[in-house]
Amino acid sequence: MTEGEDMPEMTVTYTGFKNNETEDVLIRKPTLRTTGSSQNGPGTYPIYVSGAYAENYLFKYVDGKLTILKKEVVEIWNHTLVLNFKNGTQNKYLLKNMSDVQFSGSNLIVKTKTKSETYKRSDILEFKFIDAAMDYDHVIFTANNYTRRYGESNPSFAFKSEGANYKGQPIITCDATNTSPVGVYPILIGQGSVENDNTTFLPGTLTITKAPLYVTADDKTITQGDDIPELTFSYTGFANGETESILIRKPVASTTATKDSKPGEYPIIVRDGAAQNYEFYYKDGIMTIEAQKPVLRYHTLIMHLNDGKREKFILSDQPLFVISNEKLIAKTSSMGAIYLRSDIKEFTFEETTNGIYEVPNTNEIVIRQLPNSNIAISGLETGAIVRVCDLNGHLIYTTHSLSGAEMVIPFENRTSGVYIININNKRTIKIQKK
Repeated sequence: MTEGEDMPEMTVTYTGFKNNETEDVLIRKPTLRTTGSSQNGPGTYPIYVSGAYAENYLFKYVDGKLTILKKEVVEIWNHTLVLNFKNGTQNKYLLKNMSDVQFSGSNLIVKTKTKSETYKRSDILEFKFIDAAMDYDHVIFTANNYTRRYGESNPSFAFKSEGANYKGQPIITCDATNTSPVGVYPILIGQGSVENDNTTFLPGTLTITKAPLYVTADDKTITQGDDIPELTFSYTGFANGETESILIRKPVASTTATKDSKPGEYPIIVRDGAAQNYEFYYKDGIMTIEAQKPVLRYHTLIMHLNDGKREKFILSDQPLFVISNEKLIAKTSSMGAIYLRSDIKEFTFEETTNGIYEVPNTNEIVIRQLPNSNIAISGLETGAIVRVCDLNGHLIYTTHSLSGAEMVIPFENRTSGVYIININNKRTIKIQKK
């Protein structure tokens, strides 16, 4: 404020509210007081803050300052002296006071703000005073007011004039630069090259406001079970080559996601930055948690049959197989294949990863369980007929191989039990669905 002005309203700002709460949750709001007043002279006076109370918050106070600026005194030269000489000429002078005209012996001395002149009284026909405000020679120059953001260059300062015509241009100056902090700065206007004596100069103001600083949270992607990575963000809008090192308080990024959160998208929130010369604008990011990709380990049971052919059964669960006196049962969690031992010459195991298996040779039949409990058969000759019956011999499904490609036998919606897969009425495989 400027000395002599009314006291401004004293306000507070808060940092640290949780859960989007505001000062409305306070049981008692803080009080403010200062030793400064409108009667004090220029200077800096403390603003004390205290007395707040809330159930869930512990208060720490930072006192402020009341700065009282010196009142700018604008000289008003408001008297015009008119001298009419005997030779018919006339001179006019803008005076601050009538006492600026003095008689000394046979001379008359006139003092203006820019010069002092002496005339012989015998040369003067008459002299008189008039109000400068009514003097057609009077010119008032007023500097315009401006507002800009921190970090920007000053505008081209201009002025407006009132009154008489003038010659020359006034000079306009302002101490603010692009690095000057937020605040109000005087724009001074002076005589410059103006030739008129009957002039008044009124200053303007340059108001520097906070520059916008945009803070954008970086998106992150993890797999469920992974640790939450470091949350990062980027800035846009720093002026004068500045970095986050000049911030009073750096923003903080947070997320509700944890390593155990379900797959989905969770917000990454960035807030709570503070700076003298920047206004913060935030853009949240997204934490994407992807489902774990199972790494399946498959065991391939290879049957070497007495007829010289081989069959493969790809298993992914324990127990892998059970051997009895008469049968070999290859099991999974939901299905099983039953072979007579008398039909098997020998069997071996191979291990593969992620369900990847080699395309079988034309004399091999490969049977594998799909995740939805269906059965896939490959290695069939073109035109091979596949029939599925229950133990009572009732036909429940039939199909045939068009090109020898892998065929899918639907078991997903079948009830538990033993089913017989017949290939070309020659080869029979028993499948048990649990």
